[in-house]
Amino acid sequence: MNEISTVAAIVVHHQSLSTIGNTLQDLVRAGVPRSNIVIVDNSEDAGTVAALEASAPEGALVVTVANEGYASAVNHGRRLLGERSVPPDYVLVATHEIRIDPDSVRRMVDTMSEQPSAGAVGPLLLRGESEKVWSAGGFLTSWLMHPWHAEHGRSRSAIPANQIECDWLDGALVLYRSKVFSGMALPELYFLYFEELDFHTTLRHQGWKVVCDRRSVARQQSHGTPLGYRGRNMQIFMFRHASMIRVLVSTPTDIARHSAKALLGRARFGEVTAMVGGWLAAWKLRLLDGNRIKSAE
Repeated sequence: MNEISTVAAIVVHHQSLSTIGNTLQDLVRAGVPRSNIVIVDNSEDAGTVAALEASAPEGALVVTVANEGYASAVNHGRRLLGERSVPPDYVLVATHEIRIDPDSVRRMVDTMSEQPSAGAVGPLLLRGESEKVWSAGGFLTSWLMHPWHAEHGRSRSAIPANQIECDWLDGALVLYRSKVFSGMALPELYFLYFEELDFHTTLRHQGWKVVCDRRSVARQQSHGTPLGYRGRNMQIFMFRHASMIRVLVSTPTDIARHSAKALLGRARFGEVTAMVGGWLAAWKLRLLDGNRIKSAE
């Protein structure tokens, strides 16, 4: 496939040498120039770094950073690409286990070109090798602002291969317009998801569209956010984006929902306890260092 010279890729890697090779091969097959691939490794292991450097596509850049989460790694790669004499027009952010159908990157670029107001475009995400949908675009519920994946669990054949505007995209694979990155960074407050939810919410408030191009397809294995982190992350998100009433009731309502699931045997009470702990940890952070969680508005 011909290279797409306007696209660069940031691949976030953490101790997953068994999967990242396939991800990098998919990027090259999809047309991303090897010299435009930046692999940001936060494994904090010299052996892993050496193996990664030996197996990376020729011309790709491997850099190491401390493990301060997904957003920190993406921001590091973003700065490196911004320092290039000819920065790319588009930046594709990928995680170390994503598998990408050959035409998907080009389709996302076409969507970005066709929609000047689109700041972020993502594919239809399937779960592993199955035809079950993980995410066909992310949305927030109308009042409590709880995040959910559209079409989650449905068969790929049951949903239309169209383009839809959504609230947010799963961070496993997202194409960004470079100018989006020029004045913004992903928030580094979170750990284990919610970074992209916050970032895409801010993009929309600044007038950019977030689009799921369901003609494009990628696959990942994901089990979602552990409930302890979900409680913490959701409360921080509410501090930054929600009204005071939502700040007070949204996360507790989500905790109550998971408590009900535990009573029905569909969740473990230990996970719910961890969720409460995460929620309290967010309030503690707000009380002790409120400037770190200042509103994104």
